[in-house]
Amino acid sequence: MVKGFFILLSVFVFIYLMSPIVVLIGAAFNSEAYMAFPPTSFSIRWFQVIFEDTAFMSALWTSVKLGIISSVLSLLFGTLAAYGIERLPAVWRNGMNAFFMSPLQLPAIVLGIALFQLFKGLGVTMGFTTLLLGHLILCMPYAIRTVSAALFRFDKSVEEAALTLGASPLKTMWHVTMPMLKPSLIASAIFGFVVSFGNLSFSMFISSPRVNTLPVQIFGFVQYSPDPRIAAISAIVIVVTVVILYITEKFVGLNRMY
Repeated sequence: MVKGFFILLSVFVFIYLMSPIVVLIGAAFNSEAYMAFPPTSFSIRWFQVIFEDTAFMSALWTSVKLGIISSVLSLLFGTLAAYGIERLPAVWRNGMNAFFMSPLQLPAIVLGIALFQLFKGLGVTMGFTTLLLGHLILCMPYAIRTVSAALFRFDKSVEEAALTLGASPLKTMWHVTMPMLKPSLIASAIFGFVVSFGNLSFSMFISSPRVNTLPVQIFGFVQYSPDPRIAAISAIVIVVTVVILYITEKFVGLNRMY
């Protein structure tokens, strides 16, 4: 009886979580110039409209490029920071962890306003550079936290064995430590890309009319023209995300990341 109840509850939760995605993808194939589910008739013309829309394609490319660069840089700096933090005395380690995690304690919109005021005060023009600097602040805590968790469980005797056998500290880190941290590094990169790609509240303040991310472009568009283009671009993002997760599971294994 209890087992059946939990199975039923799990099915209900699954349907509840998946229904918005199903509705969104279904609306993307509606032939009419308005959002409707179920579609009145099947058509893929809104996907064609999206690919011909230079504003959406430019915003999509900006988000992809920004996500890749942000995830790579946050992974690089975050890994080095996590490696250094884990080797500090406990008193200093807690303080440094609190410092690097502080961006997660503030609402993104507050952080965005603060950076907007900072860049304006310095006379910096809003654009891709300001977006990249801002997204690094958002992504680095995830990289540091993920890599730190892996380093906490890391067997330091393996590094000591490599050093004893004559390997330099740099070679030990590159050939011993990094390969053993591979699942966590991949997880950090994925977290960084997802956080950067999907951010809206933060990006609104440090972007410019000529350099917009996809979430900002969608937000501005949906206020005035909520036609199925929004559903079409959202469906594309969902498919790309699923493909990334599938590739990650195929070659790395999501269960090995944590």
